[in-house]
Amino acid sequence: MAIRCADCGREYDVTLFQFGRTVKCDCGNTVQMAAVQKAERPAVPLTRFILVRHGLTDWNREGRIQGQQPTHLNARGVQEAKLVARRLLREMPQNLYSSDLPRSMETAAETARLTGLGVAPTPKLREASFGRWEGRSFKDVQAESPGDFTNWVESDFHKAPPGGETAAALRERVIAFIAEIAEKHPNQASVLFTHGGPCKYAIAHVLGIPPTGVYRYAIDNASVHVIELGPYGWRLKLLNDTCHLAEAEQETTGTQ
Repeated sequence: MAIRCADCGREYDVTLFQFGRTVKCDCGNTVQMAAVQKAERPAVPLTRFILVRHGLTDWNREGRIQGQQPTHLNARGVQEAKLVARRLLREMPQNLYSSDLPRSMETAAETARLTGLGVAPTPKLREASFGRWEGRSFKDVQAESPGDFTNWVESDFHKAPPGGETAAALRERVIAFIAEIAEKHPNQASVLFTHGGPCKYAIAHVLGIPPTGVYRYAIDNASVHVIELGPYGWRLKLLNDTCHLAEAEQETTGTQ
């Protein structure tokens, strides 16, 4: 259900009003809640996790391996963080957790502002450590260290990059953290702001697929994924939702 501005006709989703009774429209008019009832938080019958990959960074654009480097969102990433925050209002989250790396915390900050919830940072949601490969591209690593790269790939990712972390270790810490939060917040909706690797392996765990299968699905910047734990175990509810980023795409391409 939407509320329409009487002056310019712009529509606002009614869920926006759960955090305030008015909205200041872009045209300058104050949109009143009027007769529309305030949206109430529905009962959450399942323990839900909304996984969010951080917004875009310059290293993403350049194809450089970020791993656990403290990179920040670029201008596009900041815009994506604002758009994903508006998208997450529909999920009515009750808890916010984030990787303690800057690009993830910066993505979480806008959702915290809109919802009034605090963000709990944790190293358990960090991207995998890629050791000495961080800051380089996979193409460069393959060309400069073909032996190490081949061993990493052919081991089904059970071996680590030099000085880094195995995919198995990443998966273990992410799944252990999700289990911890499921026990702490049963039947609640928790948002986990994190990175591509943790999203991939959490989903792989839910679907019961091997580590090498994680490259069969996309985990885009500022994408939303939903997994649920209920009476019959885990299930994947939503994968790689990026529809909320259409506004940023229009600004980038100049289309309307």
